[in-house]
Amino acid sequence: MSLSDIVSRLLANPDTRAELRYSHEYDNRENPEPNVIADFFEGEEYKAFKNNNNFQSKNDVAIALVNDGFVTTKRGGRLYTMIHVIVLSYDPQKRYKDGYLIQLCILSGKKKHASFASYLSMILAEMHYLSTYRMVVKTPDNQIIRSKVHCLAFGGDTLGVFEFSRAAYKSSNLGCQICYTHGVHPNNRSYGMYFPDSNAPLRTRQDYLDADPVLGFSGRSILTQPDVFAGPQSLIFDELPVVSK
Repeated sequence: MSLSDIVSRLLANPDTRAELRYSHEYDNRENPEPNVIADFFEGEEYKAFKNNNNFQSKNDVAIALVNDGFVTTKRGGRLYTMIHVIVLSYDPQKRYKDGYLIQLCILSGKKKHASFASYLSMILAEMHYLSTYRMVVKTPDNQIIRSKVHCLAFGGDTLGVFEFSRAAYKSSNLGCQICYTHGVHPNNRSYGMYFPDSNAPLRTRQDYLDADPVLGFSGRSILTQPDVFAGPQSLIFDELPVVSK
């Protein structure tokens, strides 16, 4: 089932449609605390995107696209890659629960599926259409709901984000996918990589477009096609794998 089919069914249901209006209500709440970031919708990139004549309808939906690899046996003979959607328009107490996630596809193979970019390109093409042209949904009680769907972030664990960004494989010297900190081995050992410079300059959107291998890129990211991709500010990471590695 396509993303548009799934979102249109959510909007046609009065209960889930009300839940999806969390982001609109959050944006329009009274007396927000200054200098406090309590949710995605207080970030600078979201505000800049909204101020460019986006999210004009209370039924517009914000999403994030996530991919993750997993195995089903201890030997790990076959790798599965799941591409799914986090619906950011839901309340954060709900949006990360299984029942609120949208699974788009699962790819299988002995290693990362060679057609990952091909599948991803089709998903991004649909997302671009839903972000450009307003979807019209007729509800069972004959209401007409108009909505756009905007993908504002892309993420996963460190390897999942690498598949999106094509920048800085985790064991390389320039192993950070969002900045240019240089990795060092601990105590002159040849294994393990740490990135101590927290003030290194951020990668830019143009860097992802140029995809210079000298700067740690292994090809141009397919994410550079959507206009919404802002560079490292559009990448989100699972916290536990990032901290543990």
